Amino acid sequence: MIENCSLEVYNHGQKTNNLGLKLGILATSLLISDATAISVTVAPMEATFSNISATTVESLVTIPSFSMLLFILLSNFVIRLIGKKKTVLLGLSMAFIGGVLPAFVTSFPAIIFCRFLLGAGVGTYNTLAVGLISDFFTGVEQKKLLGFQTATSAIGSALTTFLAGILVSYDWHYAYLVYALSIPILLVFYLNVPEPSKKIANDSSALNAQKKNKIKLNSTVILSVVSMFFMFVFLMNIATKTS
Repeated sequence: MIENCSLEVYNHGQKTNNLGLKLGILATSLLISDATAISVTVAPMEATFSNISATTVESLVTIPSFSMLLFILLSNFVIRLIGKKKTVLLGLSMAFIGGVLPAFVTSFPAIIFCRFLLGAGVGTYNTLAVGLISDFFTGVEQKKLLGFQTATSAIGSALTTFLAGILVSYDWHYAYLVYALSIPILLVFYLNVPEPSKKIANDSSALNAQKKNKIKLNSTVILSVVSMFFMFVFLMNIATKTS
């Protein structure tokens, strides 16, 4: 029987529309690179918080990156505790609260906390933006979706930066409303993506195969990581100074 584009996948006995599943997973990538979207607010915020140093105000752009890194390391614990789907929903909820609240508060310490919470939320589900693709798809389909995932992240970054640039012309508070995009993303994900089945290796041969296939870090990988670190240091400096 030839299946058309309405191909369906089955998981835990539930029937999930293939297109909806893809959109739900890809949608989570729209916010993972958007920490610098509000860099355009740095200059007007420096004018508002004139009693605070410019460097401290500029740190609002970079704080989410630090909390994101921390919660990426903690995400495996959260996943084991509540499951993958709930982890994504939790992360998106945190990103919404931390992203949008600065539009309504005037306390600078509160805004710093919100920026930290935004990064924590994105970091909580960051690895699943790619991991869920591997859970539901294999082969050529998986490779295609991994490419789309990278493109979706770039589109999300461009879109939020563009919208923030428009909203900041009215008031810098409004620029933070771009993170309200996390709500439709959350809904699309909730409605279309089920909890993936757990893959457990029961036999000793499978466990031995996993041990043999473990990849160790080599000097090329370490050099690449260090190079990427310094590249993003310079890029983040440009993002904070451009406004």
